[in-house]
Amino acid sequence: MLPTTMIGNTTYCIPLIQLKTMKKLGLYCAFALVLASCDSAPIPENNAEDLQHDEATRVELIFTPGTLAQDNIKDHIYAQGFTPDASRPTLVLNAETDQATGHRTITPNAGLNFVPNRWYKVEVNLYNHAGTNINRSITAFPHQVNAHQFYFRTLVNNENQADRYADYRYGDVTADGQLVMPPLGFVGYIRFKADLPDGANLNPILVHVVPPAIKTQKRGEPYPFHTPPASLMRDVDVNFPFPISVTP
Repeated sequence: MLPTTMIGNTTYCIPLIQLKTMKKLGLYCAFALVLASCDSAPIPENNAEDLQHDEATRVELIFTPGTLAQDNIKDHIYAQGFTPDASRPTLVLNAETDQATGHRTITPNAGLNFVPNRWYKVEVNLYNHAGTNINRSITAFPHQVNAHQFYFRTLVNNENQADRYADYRYGDVTADGQLVMPPLGFVGYIRFKADLPDGANLNPILVHVVPPAIKTQKRGEPYPFHTPPASLMRDVDVNFPFPISVTP
């Protein structure tokens, strides 16, 4: 790898040969012993300039219990036709990060308790340090939609076991009611199995896709809702666990 130096939050390649004209700029990254080049995609920092949207300092998750009319769209990736159940309480969790210290506060700190095998509509709201909802800075722009996606891991003994204990469907829709594809995850539907062990955690992750990575697999299929690949984990906007449990 070429030697690098940090200036502020940016990593720069150090030229190995001094050039006299800008026409020779291409030679900056050429040298007989060089094993990597300077033109690889930089890893963005979590700030408004790099993300092209404000940093989320508070994340709100709203879980509304109900039923799904269609939970098998495109191989059980998407769902539509949700009917809320007014007899059950809506659950709300907030995770707020102190910008000065980086400390995160989860409210309620005991986490959330779910009815097993019951669908919950999951709505995610992101807020900046001024308390302004910034969802639309992502959802309203196609290039931002293509660069973001929520994943939901279920952690048991610090291992991701969502494929065993949880089920999730993406449910974002456009202004004319069409499902957002590839998936996004500001709206979705989740349920947990009755045998979810004590001490489990739900871990929402919002990835910010860094080129040349893309949101989908080679044949255009989304990755499983619970397993973002390493190529999509280079930069994340949201990533925290909180306790969950189930009670009939």
